[in-house]
Amino acid sequence: MRTTAMLKIKNELRLCADLIRAKRKHFRETVSRLSKSGGNTSTWHNKDLRELTTQLARLQHEFRHKHIAFCLLRGRGREQIETPAKDNPPNEDVIAEKLSEYMAAIAKETQEVSGETLRARQS
Repeated sequence: MRTTAMLKIKNELRLCADLIRAKRKHFRETVSRLSKSGGNTSTWHNKDLRELTTQLARLQHEFRHKHIAFCLLRGRGREQIETPAKDNPPNEDVIAEKLSEYMAAIAKETQEVSGETLRARQS
């Protein structure tokens, strides 16, 4: 069932993916610029690269968990969504939090639609 809440979640995932792509491109351009100018490309010593790396990792972490929650909401099995490395399991608490947030948004929308349908039948 395609609800506007589901479409909003999917749109949110798209925007997050676009932002990740933009940050990754900016990171690559920054490293390229620094290496051409003879600057230090170590993320530890370069503040700009360190900030970009941190932002990118945070966005990827957020996207991963939102994506897993969205796919579970759509009825996909874990093995269909991803096969994580042994040392990189997803954070189940974050997934459960996102899943309950998404389910609440869908339930709210369903109640609003039900209320509108009921009012339309009464008139």
